[in-house]
Amino acid sequence: MAFIESHTCRENGASTKLTEEFKILTLAAIASTDVCDDIVLITAVPVTQHNQKTKDAVTAMFKGDHVVTINGIVKFINIDDVLVTVEGAGIYYNNPAVEGYCHILDIGSRICNMLTMYNNKFVNAKSYTLDYGCFMYEENTMVKHDFAAKIAGDVKKRWLEYDKNVMYIGGGGAVLVGDQLRAHFPHAKIVANAIESNSTGFEKMAVAKCQRS
Repeated sequence: MAFIESHTCRENGASTKLTEEFKILTLAAIASTDVCDDIVLITAVPVTQHNQKTKDAVTAMFKGDHVVTINGIVKFINIDDVLVTVEGAGIYYNNPAVEGYCHILDIGSRICNMLTMYNNKFVNAKSYTLDYGCFMYEENTMVKHDFAAKIAGDVKKRWLEYDKNVMYIGGGGAVLVGDQLRAHFPHAKIVANAIESNSTGFEKMAVAKCQRS
């Protein structure tokens, strides 16, 4: 809809999810489905923003009743609960569980998230956000080899034992430079359906949480 209706195309360059645009787009996406009541919404924030203050703010943004009008059609939406996780976690939960340490490299358009899991639990102290993503590759017309080398260099500085642990690589960037990254991380697995792996894993996380509740 945005592509067809817009007069001036642009990308949202904000580094935070706490924007009116994010709220509107999310509610519009929900309104495009047949689900309106008792919704459990799961979304994610970057590693550096994964704190209680941000999670509470995202929850407050969405929890409750909303009225969405698209092309004259009005929908009433009730979001009963909001789950806020960390970007990249979906990649882990959409793949076989790992005993011990597992690294997840989630290459996005504006940032890259580096998650560490240990026996299915998120390890904040060994997780990071790189403040660049595929837009750097596009805007600087870098060759794939150089872009992958930059990511690899930053990853190796933070995960000193990267080669001793399982590593999953996902996100849109995995499709773009996956082969080049494998030259630096031959033991890593480029996950299947890398672009959708996060969202698919988030759905599994939300379903599991609801079943436990």
